[in-house]
Amino acid sequence: MEKDREQREEKLASEILAFVRDSIAAQHPFLDRALFRMPVVFRKDTRGDAALQRENTFGPATEGRQIVLPAAWAVETFSRSENLVFRTYLHMLFHCLYLHPFQYSMLDLHAWDLASDSAVERSLFANGLAQEWPLDCDEEEKALLGRIASVAEDEEIQAEKVYHALVQNGPRMKQLLDEGALVRRDLHYLWLSEDKNVRIRYTNKAGMQSEDLDPGKQWNEVRSRVAMLQEATESRHGKGSGDAQFHLRNLYPDDRQYRDLIDRFAKVTEEVHVNMDEFDYIYYTYGMSLYGNVPLVEPLEYREARKIRDFCIAIDTSGSCQGSVVRGFLHRTYSIIRNSDVFFRHMNLHILQCDCAVLSDRKITSLEELDDYCRDIPIKGAGGTDFRPVFDYVENMKRAGEFTDLRGLLYFTDGIGTFPEKAPSFQTGFVFLKGKQKIPEIPAWASRIVLERGTVEQDDPGQHGTAT
Repeated sequence: MEKDREQREEKLASEILAFVRDSIAAQHPFLDRALFRMPVVFRKDTRGDAALQRENTFGPATEGRQIVLPAAWAVETFSRSENLVFRTYLHMLFHCLYLHPFQYSMLDLHAWDLASDSAVERSLFANGLAQEWPLDCDEEEKALLGRIASVAEDEEIQAEKVYHALVQNGPRMKQLLDEGALVRRDLHYLWLSEDKNVRIRYTNKAGMQSEDLDPGKQWNEVRSRVAMLQEATESRHGKGSGDAQFHLRNLYPDDRQYRDLIDRFAKVTEEVHVNMDEFDYIYYTYGMSLYGNVPLVEPLEYREARKIRDFCIAIDTSGSCQGSVVRGFLHRTYSIIRNSDVFFRHMNLHILQCDCAVLSDRKITSLEELDDYCRDIPIKGAGGTDFRPVFDYVENMKRAGEFTDLRGLLYFTDGIGTFPEKAPSFQTGFVFLKGKQKIPEIPAWASRIVLERGTVEQDDPGQHGTAT
């Protein structure tokens, strides 16, 4: 009897969530690709819903691959407020479009929860979606968002700016956290893996492990396609007063230019690629059932991709580039590499610490190694800066055969140093840290970007304990 009741409840919950998803897709077709990539999985617990409520896990959650929730939540919530289910679905969708779950490691989790929730809700109001499915608490919520925008000094309410403002203002953060339920729609307990390690490997239905299945990389691609489809829709039909205008902001104000700088070093190459969205499981399972252990699969496809295998990152650890600045820069670099597809799975990355000489050289061959290095980096040096020894060191490594295809050198510095007189035999990019000193003119053979010191320092995972 109990099993029959659970089955009926799950069937009804499935119909409710399918109705919600299809209704959103019908009104906003450019969200199709995002909406249909997360199947719903019902969470079952033999202790019952009461235990989940005590643990604050009775509700919807997503880690980017699927939506997980108790069937009872969908049925009860929809009977009480249909719009709340719509808003919750959209809330989770926009978390993934903004890549919020994939930045969760090494942060003050309470501050990031509030920052990401408020950013998503602000976007739903700005894009007109909250108005399509209004809630009784919307006016209170908008008032809270106004207070958060004031604290962050950011009317756009970008999650990263809000996060930085919150961790810098402890008393104000505590007050806002107490009001955070107004913008909280989903649970974030799935955003961390069991060992609290941001690097997670995913296995597809065919039993193959693949980095292509990392949801952070997949959602980075999805958000780009959503933006492109939205632009195409606007160009064909114009911008009517009732149209929701989606503007998927970058992860950081200067994040896009940093990503673009890294991408410039990449080389066009061919790689084997299986598109799991188009993988036909019917042929696979038919072959397994017919022959026992011979799946029928389509041939592997090849695609052109821009990739980096051999690369160098030099970090100026002179007096003004120490501690939080260095760790924050490496954490941001790790996040960009992890959530993009520009580096090969097996890489040859050298991270050099230097001031007026090269003080250390750490070879990194995988994202796991880079993650470990970023978590516990011993910082050396505190002297003056001279860029020339690094260029000589990299040229010597290249001549010694350490690299088969060196794509370039990325140099993180405060800008006070001596440049080489001649252009090196590899591409070079400088990442300058904005401070009191003037950013110098760079040689014609190099490129540059400038990062804000405050945001880089706040990316230091060592500044904030992780809450569970």
